[in-house]
Parts: sequence; C-alpha cells; structure tokens
Amino acid sequence: MQQGRSVRFEDGVLVVDGAERLMISGDYPYYRDRPEQWAAKLAELRDAGIQVVTFSIPWRHHVEEGEGSRRFVFSGGPEDNRDLLGFIEQLGRAGLLGLARTGPFVDPEERMGGLPDHVGPAYGGASPAVLSAEGTPLLFQGLALPSPLAPAFLAETKEWLRALTNEVLADRLYPRGPLLGVQLGHEGLYGDAAMALGAFDYSAPALQGFRRFLARKYRVIDALNEAHGTTWKSFGEVPPVKGWGGMATLGACLDWGEWCGHYLGEVLQEWGTGLPGSCPRLVSLPPPGRAGLDAWLGRVRPERLRGMQYGFTRGTGDVVGDEGAFLGAVLAARRQRGPDLEVAPSAQAYSALLALASGATGISVPTGARGATSKTLSLLTDFLSHEGQSLPRRAHRAELAWGVYTSYNFLAAWEPPSAPRYKGLRLPQPATEALEHFAADCLAQGVDFRLVDLEQASAQELASCPRIVLAGSFFMSEALQEKLADYVEKGGLLVVCGESPLFDERLRICEIFQERVLGHHFQGKESVQSVKGLPGEVACRPLGLPEGAEPFMASPAGVHGYRVRRGEGYALYLDVRAGPGVFRRVLEVLGLGGAPMGPRAFVTEYVGEEDAWLFALGRGRGGTVKRTLLGVPLELELADQGCAVVKVRRGRIAGCFVQGRDEQSGRGAPVRVRYGGEELSTDVPCDLSAISEDDGLRVRWVSGGAPVRVRVPGKGEPRS
Repeated sequence: MQQGRSVRFEDGVLVVDGAERLMISGDYPYYRDRPEQWAAKLAELRDAGIQVVTFSIPWRHHVEEGEGSRRFVFSGGPEDNRDLLGFIEQLGRAGLLGLARTGPFVDPEERMGGLPDHVGPAYGGASPAVLSAEGTPLLFQGLALPSPLAPAFLAETKEWLRALTNEVLADRLYPRGPLLGVQLGHEGLYGDAAMALGAFDYSAPALQGFRRFLARKYRVIDALNEAHGTTWKSFGEVPPVKGWGGMATLGACLDWGEWCGHYLGEVLQEWGTGLPGSCPRLVSLPPPGRAGLDAWLGRVRPERLRGMQYGFTRGTGDVVGDEGAFLGAVLAARRQRGPDLEVAPSAQAYSALLALASGATGISVPTGARGATSKTLSLLTDFLSHEGQSLPRRAHRAELAWGVYTSYNFLAAWEPPSAPRYKGLRLPQPATEALEHFAADCLAQGVDFRLVDLEQASAQELASCPRIVLAGSFFMSEALQEKLADYVEKGGLLVVCGESPLFDERLRICEIFQERVLGHHFQGKESVQSVKGLPGEVACRPLGLPEGAEPFMASPAGVHGYRVRRGEGYALYLDVRAGPGVFRRVLEVLGLGGAPMGPRAFVTEYVGEEDAWLFALGRGRGGTVKRTLLGVPLELELADQGCAVVKVRRGRIAGCFVQGRDEQSGRGAPVRVRYGGEELSTDVPCDLSAISEDDGLRVRWVSGGAPVRVRVPGKGEPRS
C-alpha cells in the first residue's frame, strides 16, 4: 500500500487520503455497452463533474455454464462486455473512483435482479423461496426469490463473492486501484427494506434465524415465557407473530419487529464474509414505501448494521408534487448520515438538492440526461465540485427532533385498532399519522427538524437536540424512561403527546417517566371536546396538573396540556393524539409558531465557523426567503417549484446554484441573491451557478435561449 493513501467513511462522509469529500456519483452499467465505448463514456462522466462511478456487477452476466459445470468470466477480448478487469482499468485511467455493487441482487432492471437462474426456486434451486406471513412466495418479475439465509443459497453467494474478490476486487481496491468499496444488496436485500413486517421473511431458514435471535435475546426459554405469558418448552417451538391479536401478542409483535431490523444486518454479515476484510461496505436503503412509516422505521435501522456504511435511494415518487414522496426523501436522508446512491426518476436537480438539504453526504446524478436538464445538472455538479467539499462536516441547524422509539413502530406497523386500550391507556399511534402531521406542520411554519433514535442515541447525541417531540404510548422500556428523564433534568425540552408511559415493555409497572418527567393524573374519562387552539374536535381527558405546571391547552371539560420544569429542562404534555394542527399549537407554545413570511418552502441551514450554507426548495408558492447567516442578512428569490443553495463566507457570497426555471414549462423567477452589501441577480428566469475565483465569482447560466443580463458583485453586467 502506498504510504498515507487510504479511503474510508467517517460519520457517513467519504474520506480519501485524509481529505473529506462530498461524494458526487453517477451510475454506468458497463455490461449494457460495448467495451470500445467505455473510455469515452467515462471521460464524459468525469467532465460532467462526477467523481465516483457506481456500477452493478450482475452475477448472471459473469457466470458461464456448459457441460455440467460453471465458471466465472471477468476478462475477455475487445468485444466482450464481461471484461470487468478491463472496465476497472478504464476507470483508473479516467481518474475516477468506483463503487461496485456486488449483489447478489444488484439491479431491478435485470432478470431476477442479476441472480443466475440456477439459484432460483422456480428453476429447481435447492433454496426455498422467501415467504410472507400468509405463505405467499416473494415474486420478482413473476419469479420466486431464494430465502437469503438458505444454506444452499448462502453457499452459492459466498462462492460468487469469493471469486469476485480473488479475481477482481482484492488487487483493485484503493490505493492499488480505483475501487473505493462495494455495495451489498439493493434497497435492503431484494428491494425489501420498505416492505410490511408481515411480508418478509417466513421461510424455514429465516425462522431458524429468528429463533436463534430469540435465544440470544432471552438466553433461557423461561425468560421469554415470562415476557410473553406463554409456556413454550424451547425456542424451536416459538411461532412468529403474523398479525396483531390484542395485548396477548404485544411481546411477540415487539420481538418480530426487532428481528426484522436485525435480519438485514445478519444477512449482510453472512454475505460479506466473501469480501475483502478491509473493504468499505455500503448498503442502500429506500425511503418509506406503501407499507407505511412504521414498517420502514422498524426495518431501516442503520445503527444495527455492524461495519456497514448507510446509504439511501430516493424512491420513485415525484418529490416536487407528492408530499408523501417529499417527506420520504427527507426521512431517508435524515435517518442517518450517508450518501444518496441512486438518481431520482424526475426533478433531478431538485431531488439532488433535497437530499443534500436533508443531510446527505453525497448525491447521485443521472448519466444519461440530455438538453437543458443536462446543462442544469452540469451547473450543479460544477458548483458542488468547487464549493461543496466542506459541506458534509457542517452542523445542521434544526429547531426540533422527532423521537423515534422503534418499539412503538413494531406495534403500530400491524395497524392495531385504535379503540382498545390497555387499562384505559392508548396504544401507539401510527407514525403514518403522527410523524406526517408533525412534518406537515413544521413545513407550513418554516421550522426545520431532524430524526433521533431514542434508544440508540448517546446522552451526548440527545443533548445536541434542544427540543425532542415524542408520540407516546402506555409502555416504554425502563432504560429509555431513565434516559429521557436524564435528558430533561440536564436541560432538554421534551414534548409528549397522546399518552405517557406507566409500564415497561413487559407490562410491569414502571413510573420513572411519570414521576421524573410529567406527573399529571386524570380527573375524568376521555371525551370528544372542542379544544382552544386546535381545529375541530379531539378526544382528550381532563388533567390534574403536577405542582408548578403551567397549563397551555384547555376546553370546557378541563386542562389538556401543560408545561412543567424538571431540573434544568422542561417537559410538555398534550393529552391528544397527533392530528391536524396539533403540532402547530406545539410550535406556538415553543415560540416557533406563526406562518413564515415569504414562500412556502423547505429551508435548511448548515453552519461552520467561517462559512455557511442555505438550502431552499419551493413547495408551490414562490417568494423571497429571508434568513441571517453568520450574523449577516441574506435574501433569496425562489421560484414556485424552484430550488437553490447559497454558500457564504466571511460576509460575502462564496457561490451558489439556483434553479429558477421549472424543468417542464421553463417558467420561473429571475435569480436574486443578496447577502449584506452584495447582490447576484439576473433580469429573466434562468438556472445559474457561481463559484469563487481569485478575482470574484465565475458565473454560468442556462436560460433556454432567452438573453440574460447578470449582475455579479464586483464586476460589470455581462450579457449572454
């Protein structure tokens, strides 16, 4: 190895030879092109500002069968697109890094995702199919996929990855070659990471893994029986839960949900044994899918992926016009630090900026864009290549954090009925309701937020969140009750809505949270009331307040919300489940309310000691975004569905990218960025980038043919 040269990921950030990089990647399926085209295509990607080329290695493409035997083919002549060695050599010659998707499932556009036919159950493979709770095989392109933990499939997979390692990867990892690492699986294993908890995987090999997991968790079967109220004689008898069956299934639902989040990591660890030990390994996980937020939060648990770097994809929805797709993209980027690894199908510049605004440490840009879209993306990559390398380490300013407690998600993912109670206390509210209402109210009020996994976060990480919001329920583990009580008493502010826990997860009385954080009691039964400050009517109970509490929400029936000081911090409780306008009221109480002036936009800030970044993405109503960065006022003109990022440094505009035209209609707003005494502006709508040079800003733009007059700080007014 060359002295001092290395590649790794630190806190989700790509670090090459000790220098942090904003990872700008683009995908190139070498196996769909002729080898004589590879060099030209790679040069085109490099010239477009792409630094890392991602590429899938389809297992089926490189396996050759004949006369009862199989062999792997990784080299060939000038017309053989299986010449993977030659492709990687071309990568190095172009001065590019590569990220190899080794699979075994690599590409949804390939037959069986790139798996060879002989491993599939439909073709007589020795491995059983993935099954749902109902016993239905998981089909892809009409073909059943093998259970990932099936011994025969594991053996075949490890043989494939060992051959790939020995013949290709080992000698071509950085710095000996251009490969920075590998990506295992696709959006989980088979694109499954956003599936419902009952959809994946009830095959015999998976259930054996589930029972091994139970044995590690409980140690002895008596401990599981005590937790579940059962009388099993061994872990091998314990059945998986297949649906919510009332309180008797609480423990089983929690165990299965925990297993679903654990399963991904266990399979990837097994698959990864065939890869080089020092090779950086990434996993791509999707945004929430049709199964809902609770299933996604239960399955997508990057903190549990030992030795794996979290990465994410942007999904298939329209992030400009679809609020669900927009929120999903934000949550995928904020689940944990890591790069965006797949391009969006539409609104490409907008979706790339949305990923960065939400915390992505890298973006993927399309490699086949043409015309105006290609030119606009070139402006974006040019700006990010020159000015974006400091972005991944900048601190994200967020007023609030949504507290993720996955035990609630494990239960709510099964959609238990909302009417039943446990001893009069409410079950967890689905995140599809609570988190979506929270995000909608924050967006409407111009308040930024983040996610924090309450169980996995350290005390220091929790302390970095000035305010945490939690949709509560009747139970919470003793350890988490202690942790949140410490958070509040040491200066944090915790908002709890819906319910406060009085039991631990095994339904034993545990009142740490009630005694140290809240302290109310109920003075009547739940009824539907019109509560001041909330729209419509809500189900709530009149509260008897703890000593020193300040009420802030009431109806004729009594008080339903209060704030109380605990140690150095505060706790707020609202006895209503999340619904329209509930969090708007919370924001008002916290002093964050009041509709923002200007456009309806998603605005985030990333601030360092000497430079700062502002991202703004229009949500249907344009106008002037006004903020203060590093003590200096900034104004940005934003088109209805436009997007922009501005970098400032030492009181001056250091650069920007502004998409001022709609990608479809071409309509929009002229560019105007004013920071202190400097202004960068145009007289007509256009897309524009500016980067710092010794004599000021270098400006480029795309206008669709219309002449443009540009005002640049410190320069004249050049015309297009």
